[in-house]
Amino acid sequence: MNKQKGFTLMEVIIAAAIIGLLAAIAYPSYKDMIVRGNRTTVQGDLEAAAAAMAAYRSQNFTYTGATLGTGAVYRNVSPESGPVQYDLVLTVNSAQQYVIFAQPRSSGQQKDDGALGINQAGERCWNKSSSSSCTPGDAGQKW
Repeated sequence: MNKQKGFTLMEVIIAAAIIGLLAAIAYPSYKDMIVRGNRTTVQGDLEAAAAAMAAYRSQNFTYTGATLGTGAVYRNVSPESGPVQYDLVLTVNSAQQYVIFAQPRSSGQQKDDGALGINQAGERCWNKSSSSSCTPGDAGQKW
């Protein structure tokens, strides 16, 4: 008599359940890592935009007239390649003051991550409860 080799249906079901359980545990952690990675990318972009603004001021002695976007001081989206997660928005408050905000796109992975910002003094902010602005220098909103 030949003995058949293979897995029983019960063994296959148990293996599938274990794989499903592991995937259910790992997927949220994976998504969280993607969100943190995108946030780190936009923080670097905000620093680069602030450096570009400093260069603009050294040439023009003012921030007035500076813009973000194609052919401007710096680009107006983050990241530079791949799906855009943030829009960079420049607000020039006076000839010597500005704030650049990174606002998450409502359709992207970062939609619930909050706005980030940086000003001319290098003060940073991250407001997890607002997708449009934060207050640079606020101790409770630092990144």
